[in-house]
Amino acid sequence: MAAAADALSGSRLLIAAALPGVLSAVGARGSWLPLGLVAVAALTDFLDGVAARRSAGGPSRHGAVLDNVADLGLVVGCTGAGAVLGLVPAAVPIAAAHLGPSQMAWVYFFGDLAPAAGLMAYSLAAHLIFMLMNALIGLCFLRRAAAELGAGRATGMA
Repeated sequence: MAAAADALSGSRLLIAAALPGVLSAVGARGSWLPLGLVAVAALTDFLDGVAARRSAGGPSRHGAVLDNVADLGLVVGCTGAGAVLGLVPAAVPIAAAHLGPSQMAWVYFFGDLAPAAGLMAYSLAAHLIFMLMNALIGLCFLRRAAAELGAGRATGMA
């Protein structure tokens, strides 16, 4: 059953690789093909979890990583194509590509110490605090940055 779970995750990787091209080809015309591919990907995501839990040794560490890689590829592929088509801001696929690998690393390296859901929640909370602290630091220097950027424009240096 573990091989079946890995095969289902692998099929999601293939869908993730094909989806941006399909989305770009059909554009925003409303074709059902991209929706069908996402539905198949969602179904394989569900079924690979079921297959992994029913396997003799239970879910494996490499299977969890493969599952997360497939999920990340699908999200980045969908949002990347959406950004190219102008349906979502470009920051969305960039954020997905940044956040996904760090969460996979947390699960891979610390999976023996805590449940994956707890590690994911901690990773998201840590990223949120990191972003808020960066925003706070940026606000502290906003006036100075605006003054320096304005001075650069006035002198023709910007």
